Amino acid sequence: MSDDVFLRPGEKGLCVKVQFPRQGGNAPASEHSRSFLERSESLTEAILSGHQNKTLCSSPDNTNDFAGAAKMASTPHAGPPGPRASAHTECQGGMTEDLRALVKPRPPAAAAAPKPGVETRIKLSPIEEASVEAGSSATSGLASPSSLGGRSARNPGSLEENQENREETDHAPSPARAPVDPCGPDARRRLLDQVDLTSCPDLHSELRPLPTIEEDAVLQLGSEVFTVYSKLLDRGSFCVYSGVSLQGDVVLKVESGLDPWDFLLSRRPAAALPALISCFLFLDGCVTVYTAPPQHTLTELKECVPAGVLSSSCVVALLQLVRTLHGCGLLHGALQPHTLVCTHSGGSSLVGLFPVDWSCSVDLDLQQEVTSVQQLPAAQRHISLGLLEPDAPPQLLDLVGVAETVHFLLTQTDMKPVRDSAGWTAEQFSQDSPCGWKEALWRKFFRSVLNPGARSPPAVLSDLLDLMDQLPA
Repeated sequence: MSDDVFLRPGEKGLCVKVQFPRQGGNAPASEHSRSFLERSESLTEAILSGHQNKTLCSSPDNTNDFAGAAKMASTPHAGPPGPRASAHTECQGGMTEDLRALVKPRPPAAAAAPKPGVETRIKLSPIEEASVEAGSSATSGLASPSSLGGRSARNPGSLEENQENREETDHAPSPARAPVDPCGPDARRRLLDQVDLTSCPDLHSELRPLPTIEEDAVLQLGSEVFTVYSKLLDRGSFCVYSGVSLQGDVVLKVESGLDPWDFLLSRRPAAALPALISCFLFLDGCVTVYTAPPQHTLTELKECVPAGVLSSSCVVALLQLVRTLHGCGLLHGALQPHTLVCTHSGGSSLVGLFPVDWSCSVDLDLQQEVTSVQQLPAAQRHISLGLLEPDAPPQLLDLVGVAETVHFLLTQTDMKPVRDSAGWTAEQFSQDSPCGWKEALWRKFFRSVLNPGARSPPAVLSDLLDLMDQLPA
């Protein structure tokens, strides 16, 4: 009887040819191989003769016994190598191949899962692994990539979808970076690294902690001795004191920062400032000293102007200070009466003004990325009010500082900007009622400084200086 014979329904039965090992082999079979053969023969006979073929459907492939016999007969058995190995190979090549020819291959959804503990997964790239996991979780009933043969069985649609998602991610706009504070310590440290201050004779290093500075105390800095009078300003991170030395009146700014920013900026217009400037660096802070020229005195601005009595010389000195700073590429950023000091010559003749705090200042020559007021922290309040446009030149912030300083000196109160049909002005100078010439002059002053329009900052300063010519000295 030939191989591969499976009788159709209605015939007598099923016959399978099993080839036994030839007699006279070189080496006798082991006891294990003999017992294995006996178990295999008895198992085959039990399968083929002990069950009747029960037809489940019109196709003989779908019989219960046939499916069980095919599975049992085609399952390889492991055993020790020996003479039985050749017979076992031939049996697989005959009976097993014959059975496989009649059994239709199962669809991928019914493929058996790999045995536990056996690693069959091919190592994939991160993109491919993500694609395979997405495909296997989104498609119900599909076998895992490893059980389907690795790369050839993966879902190509998942790979394409994953690639498209990755391209969308790559082209997506990155989150906007937080704006850099041009007055922050990091920005200042980078700028100071670009400038060599070590050879400056007015910069002194003290290899000791910052000394305690109090009112009515004696302070030694280097070879100089200072007598501290009173505290002019306390901002937490720094304090400003008035005092005296053998050289004359002094103003000392004591701060915990290690960067001599005030000293760096004040050296730019040093020839135009009416004070001598030096700095002492300590291990945990620094002291900037402003010394009056010989035969000159220093006075806090708000102390040298009587309430309601503001001479043109004081306003002119303020406008000239701003013009000098802008001409040097500097923006002060926080002009206020309590941060400005007057220098007087002889009796009471005002020589000029200078700031003692540069915390909000910007060097527009070194920090060329600063092109508008919206980049300045000190301008945010004015922008929110609408007093300054976000894209306005940064120098306009100092013009607002001029208006606030003049308003305080005139009224001893802070300026409250208001807007009417004619533009911005100070609330106390917004009336349209008839008034004296001096009141009219100040109304015009605030209208001009707070509404620059198309005029440049230097042009606004020139207009204000011309206006002050009408005010008595």
